[in-house]
Amino acid sequence: MKKITLLTAIVLVAFSFSSCSKEKKEEIITPKKIVLTADQKELVDASNKFGFLMLQGLVKDEEAGTNLFISPLSIELALSMTLNGAMEETNNAMREAMQFSDMEMSNINLSFKNLMQELLSVDKRVITEIANSIWYRLGFVVEKNFIDVNKEYYNAEVLGLDFEAPNAKDIINQWVSDKTRKRIPKIIDEIDADDVMFLINAIYFKGLWQSEFKPSETTQKPFYMQSGNTKMVPIMMQNHTFPFYSGTNYIAAELPYGRGNYGMVVLLPDPGITTDRLINELNEEEWNRLTRNLTPALMDLQLPKFRFSYEKTLNEMLISMGMGVAFSDFADFRGINNEKRLAISEVKHKTFVEVNEEGTEAAAVTSVTVGITSMPSTIKFNVNRPFVFAIREKYTNAILFIGCVEEPLMED
Repeated sequence: MKKITLLTAIVLVAFSFSSCSKEKKEEIITPKKIVLTADQKELVDASNKFGFLMLQGLVKDEEAGTNLFISPLSIELALSMTLNGAMEETNNAMREAMQFSDMEMSNINLSFKNLMQELLSVDKRVITEIANSIWYRLGFVVEKNFIDVNKEYYNAEVLGLDFEAPNAKDIINQWVSDKTRKRIPKIIDEIDADDVMFLINAIYFKGLWQSEFKPSETTQKPFYMQSGNTKMVPIMMQNHTFPFYSGTNYIAAELPYGRGNYGMVVLLPDPGITTDRLINELNEEEWNRLTRNLTPALMDLQLPKFRFSYEKTLNEMLISMGMGVAFSDFADFRGINNEKRLAISEVKHKTFVEVNEEGTEAAAVTSVTVGITSMPSTIKFNVNRPFVFAIREKYTNAILFIGCVEEPLMED
């Protein structure tokens, strides 16, 4: 599997449902409403579209049966920080690949700032942490406006570092490990002589289900993989009412966390439909249709426990999406430095996810390296075959993570 340098980490924290007053009980189960501006709505739709296109490209690129998990939000935040230094053709190509071609740079920055604030504050019972940082080589002159914009709109930590020091990469990796609660211990493997800057996003997410699964009811059951093989895996079970939708070639259920703003949407393909086909048919229009029409339904839910990591270098994927000039000798990043010829040398992405009886923990890191260049009663919802899943915020409809499980793994 190819590797990636992007820094993203997201956290949802476990919260207890202790006995409390009627008001507290209502607060736990009532999501906080978020009203998006037109610019914010456009940014969320664009980011979701970017995520679907990225997932579709990765499905084609990976070997059959590979588990995938990415954070579109993490990738776009790291690239958007970089975008503030891109000029003319490079800026246009990056915005088009990121699905922001119709948006002004000032609106992109402000919308991301406001979206991050909403995501971080929407649910005290779910910890969502988003961190951004920019590391530059000591002695390399960075344009003041580039630093000021990323500090103001992305709350980025900007730090000069001696890239020649033996522990330089360890310092950056320690920041990544801290921001992802050690779920992603490192993103930088080495620092090349031409590397002058790393722009990193980290997201950490951890949350408890509103309706937890009982460990005593988790049972080893068969999971039928697309390869035709069968594997015995731990399957969690419960009978409960969840939001449900029946789409073309799939059914979907959403399992809420905390007070209900965040939830995991599980898309189970119909028998005979592969996850590859479902992913290729999934776009922002279908996603919006799905999430708009989720309706409470009593269901007999069976969901496998799983835990795995994923990493990918996204250079080829982003180039195929139209961002090639940013990686070439013709790249224009005068907004970062007006004297040196700079280009993106690597975009690396790493993620982690664990789903168990209590809830979900997920983290993502995206690193951009810049270098010098020359229904009815009871519904049976038995997730016993490969499936697609996403973690979103309800009112913004922003997708924080999306992926597919071809084989439920429990990696150490």
